[in-house]
Amino acid sequence: MNFSFFQNLKTVTWFPKAVLVGSLVFIILYSFFYLTTKPRIWTDEAMSIGLAQNFARHGVLDIELAPDIWGGRPYLLQATGYPVLLPLAGAFKLLGSSFTVARVYMVIWLFAAVLLSFWFIRKFFNEKLAAGAVLLLTGFPTVYGVGRTVLGEVPGFALTLLGLYLFLEKKNSIAAGAMFGLAAVAKPSVFLLLIPTLIVLFFMRRGISFTDLSLIAIGMFPPAFFSFLFIRTNPLDPMLWTDVLNFYRNPFFGSDPALNMASNLSHFFEATTLIYFSFLWLLLLAGSFLVRQPRISFLYRFVLIYSLFAFVYYLRSPGYLRYIFPAELFILMLSPYALLLLFEAFKNRIALLPKVSAEVAALLFVALLSGVHFIHLFTGADISSGDSAIKTAQYLDEEYAEKSVAVLGDISVYTLLQNPKRSVVIEAIGSSVLGSNPLLSLSLPEVVVAPPGSRFFKEGAEIIEGQYIPAEPAYGFEIYELR
Repeated sequence: MNFSFFQNLKTVTWFPKAVLVGSLVFIILYSFFYLTTKPRIWTDEAMSIGLAQNFARHGVLDIELAPDIWGGRPYLLQATGYPVLLPLAGAFKLLGSSFTVARVYMVIWLFAAVLLSFWFIRKFFNEKLAAGAVLLLTGFPTVYGVGRTVLGEVPGFALTLLGLYLFLEKKNSIAAGAMFGLAAVAKPSVFLLLIPTLIVLFFMRRGISFTDLSLIAIGMFPPAFFSFLFIRTNPLDPMLWTDVLNFYRNPFFGSDPALNMASNLSHFFEATTLIYFSFLWLLLLAGSFLVRQPRISFLYRFVLIYSLFAFVYYLRSPGYLRYIFPAELFILMLSPYALLLLFEAFKNRIALLPKVSAEVAALLFVALLSGVHFIHLFTGADISSGDSAIKTAQYLDEEYAEKSVAVLGDISVYTLLQNPKRSVVIEAIGSSVLGSNPLLSLSLPEVVVAPPGSRFFKEGAEIIEGQYIPAEPAYGFEIYELR
C-alpha cells in the first residue's frame, strides 16, 4: 500500500484551516436545518428562556407564573445562570422574544466554542491536532442534542477553556478564577465540579500551588457575588442556604441517589456512550504518563479528574447522560494528542506505523472516529425531535388571543405563549410545585390547557366537568373553554 499521500499531509498547510471552515459551515447548515424542532424544546430549556424573557421585560431573573405573580425562589430555577441568560435577554430586547432567536443565540455560542477549541489546541499543541479535535467535536451528536439548547454546558465549556488558557499560558490565576467562576454560575450542576477538581490537583501537587488556589478563589468571588444580585436574595438568609443544600443533596425529583448509582452501574455496558468515553478516558490516562511538559500534564490531569467527578454526578442521577457532556467535550479535544503520544511510543511495535509518522497515524485514527460520529449523527443518534409545544402555543395565541389561558404542568407551552394573560402551574425539580392550580381558585381562567395525565388537571377534574366544555385538542394537548 502506498502511504505517500498520507505522509504528505504533514506538509499541507491549508488542511487544518480547511477542516475548521468546513466544520463551521457544517455546524451552521445542520443547526439551521433543524433549528427549533431537533432537539425539541424541553423543561430546563423552557425555564431558561422564560427567565431571559422576564429579565428583558421586567428586569427580573425569575419565572412569572401569572401577571405580576413570581415564583419567589429564583435561586432554585436558574439551572442555567446569568452569563448565558443576560446576553439572551439582550437579544430578546433587540430582536423580539422568540424561540428562534433563542436557538440562533445558542448556535452562536456553539460556533464560538468550536473556534475557541481550535485556537486552544493550536496554542498548546499544533494546528493539525486542532483540526482533528474540531472534527471530533463537529460530528459528535450530543453537540447538537444538548449544545444547541438554551443551557449552560457549551458556554461553561468555552469559559473553562479561557480559564485554563489564562492559568497555564498567562499565569494569571485571578483572571482564570473569574472565568471558572462564570462557568460555574453558567451551569452550576456540572461546572461547580471545577472546584473539587482544582483542590484534588493541589493535593496531588500537580501544577497548582496554595497561592494559585487562593488567587483562583478570589477570582471566582465576583461572578458568585453577582449571581446573588440577580436572584434578588439576601445571601445571609438561612432559608436560601437550606433550600440550596436540600436541592444539591438530591436534585433528582426525590429519587434515591444510592439506588440510581446501583441502577446506572448495572446498565453500564448497555450504554455505548459510556463505553466509548471510558475507552477515550483510558486513552487520555495512558497518554498522560507520556507527557513531559508540565502545563500539558496539568491539562490532562485536570480533564481526567474532572471527568471522574462528572461521572459520579451522572451515577447519582436517574441516568441523565447530559451531566457528562462537558467532560465528553474535554476528552474529545485532548484525544488527538494522546493518540500521537501513544503512536510515538509504540511506533516500532505496529507494522504499518514505520511507513507514516505518528502524527499522521493519529490524524487518520481521528478521522476514523469522526467518521463514526458523523455516521451516527445521521443514522442512529438519539436526539429528541418534535414541534408539538411550538404549534400548540401558536394555536392558542391565534384562537384565544383575548382570553386568559392557564397551562397545567407544561412550562414549554407556557414559555412560548405570547398571551399577556397566561398563567402556569408546574412541578419543578427541588422546589415542589410552582404556582397554584387555577382550577382551585375563585377566579377561573377562560381557557385551560393540559398535557395528557397532568396531575393538576386531575386535581380539578370536578371543576372541569362542571364549569368547562372540551374544545378541539391541539397537537396532543387537551383544551377546555369556560362555559
